[in-house]
Amino acid sequence: MTTPNSPQHDAWLNGQIGVAAGTMAGIARMLRSSATWQRVMSATAGLHAEDAELGVYLRMVPPEINAPWASLQSGQEFGYRLTAGGERNNLRPAGSTVVIIETPIPEDYHADSIAADHHGVSLHSLLVEEIVGLSGYDDLPTLVSVTQIASGQTPEEERPARGVVFQSVFEFRWGDE
Repeated sequence: MTTPNSPQHDAWLNGQIGVAAGTMAGIARMLRSSATWQRVMSATAGLHAEDAELGVYLRMVPPEINAPWASLQSGQEFGYRLTAGGERNNLRPAGSTVVIIETPIPEDYHADSIAADHHGVSLHSLLVEEIVGLSGYDDLPTLVSVTQIASGQTPEEERPARGVVFQSVFEFRWGDE
């Protein structure tokens, strides 16, 4: 686990590590630069846009942290693929990153489970759209697919400790295809 403002966290955020972890750092930068992420962090955590990185974690989120947060983890896929380019053939890195996003559900939706789910799905899909829109720009990773693996609200028994939140799990595949 890395904690914000630690040397390991700073190195991770700045991509000063291998290609798979560097790609995770790039996806983290894409998430942090999302206007929707910044709005969620500002509205629910009282943070300013420049503090949006505080809600983005590598692997484990400390148990004392409440939503909103995002966790980035290595996916099941990593390797090098042959890319043919005329006279040159290159092995290019490709892999996947799992992104878990958890955001609070506004109190107005607590009594209506369907409306709460709709709010969560809409918010998280907007975040993903903004991340996909940044794919391949400048030094950011090129995404080749994004798949939602799971989503849903906090189970009733966990609400006293965690609040009413919506969580989505996505797999971001990246590389040259």
